[in-house]
Amino acid sequence: MNDFRSGKLKVLCNNDLISEGLDIPNCEAVIMCRPTASLVLYLQQSMRCRRYVDGKQAIIIDHVGNYVRFGLPDDDRQWSLEGRNSKGKVDVPDIHTCQYCYQVFYEWTADNRCPYCGELKPEADSRTPEGKKKIEQAKMIEIANRKIEKSDSLISIYEHFKARKTMNIGNVRRPINAAIREKGLCSSAELSEFARYLNVKKNYIFMLYKHRY
Repeated sequence: MNDFRSGKLKVLCNNDLISEGLDIPNCEAVIMCRPTASLVLYLQQSMRCRRYVDGKQAIIIDHVGNYVRFGLPDDDRQWSLEGRNSKGKVDVPDIHTCQYCYQVFYEWTADNRCPYCGELKPEADSRTPEGKKKIEQAKMIEIANRKIEKSDSLISIYEHFKARKTMNIGNVRRPINAAIREKGLCSSAELSEFARYLNVKKNYIFMLYKHRY
């Protein structure tokens, strides 16, 4: 630790040892390799390099997409003493990554350019594996962040929670259970349709529903 503080060591790797409470103002970069569902831990980890030093440029390299779940670490946030949101919901706007300079930001410029390097916004090509993956990920994020309405079907609500689990947004362990809990009272026909959609036995879905209600 002293060698890192003095600059003898340039990179210090750790596993949950200095995620919180590290006080080395000259630390210039944080490389995040650990996904988390905790906003507080995310802010603690990302802010290790943001202790103020005149002339320093902090760099955060997020390999695990924590910024997708919580937004950028320097965003303004509303804090409350009313308790934790048990559903783990977060309202994060779309975040973009420039494929040329790798900067992360919320909006392209008016002429569809990166606000940092000025390169044009690339169009995803569905004919390539990478482009197809980007399109699918964008759809997944959109489904995960959309607001659930009372009129939504059980299948639609399930897809929402499934996307949140896939993107590690919030604390969704069992999307099927979460969908049934969120939907509330259901008809036998809707439960049967849900079972067919999941390709599982109808009795299994009815059992989960009866356990809840």
